[in-house]
Amino acid sequence: RLGELVRPYLLRQRHRGKIRMTEGLAVIVVERAVDGMMVSLLLFLVLFFMPRAHIESYERVRIGAYVALLVFLGVVTMLGVMFASRRHLMSFLERFGLLTGTPLGQRVLSITRAFLSALQVLPNARTFLTFIGITAVYWCLVALGYNVLSEGFDLGLPILGSMAMMATSVVGVSCTG
Repeated sequence: RLGELVRPYLLRQRHRGKIRMTEGLAVIVVERAVDGMMVSLLLFLVLFFMPRAHIESYERVRIGAYVALLVFLGVVTMLGVMFASRRHLMSFLERFGLLTGTPLGQRVLSITRAFLSALQVLPNARTFLTFIGITAVYWCLVALGYNVLSEGFDLGLPILGSMAMMATSVVGVSCTG
């Protein structure tokens, strides 16, 4: 998990003067939010096709899938709203006297401005949909990797089971820290 905080620092070091640490962090927040949304959605969809032999376990995973999907969809939506209304948001923060009158307030404004600016990494719907598509392909390939590993250990896990196992473990790690 600490690696996520190191990535913006390394980006800043590698691209001195071009990328601020806050901008790198914004990109990572977008990436993680979309990853979480995609894997939660995949888990949600896979659960429709899973057997319900152990109904108590199934219900727990299903509730977790709903919660995770709602949380990640909420974060992605919030980031989209922040991006769409970034001028109004900055104007509001700049008018808020407490923030503009202190060095700490100026720093908060600077960080917020850089974060909102970095949300332009996905500047339009086409780029965003391409990003979503690539993310979906990536996570399907990860699930395929789980399937190949299950074959290597002679577990005979079907592809649907591999997808469920991958999505459950990723959502579980994402939501529990």
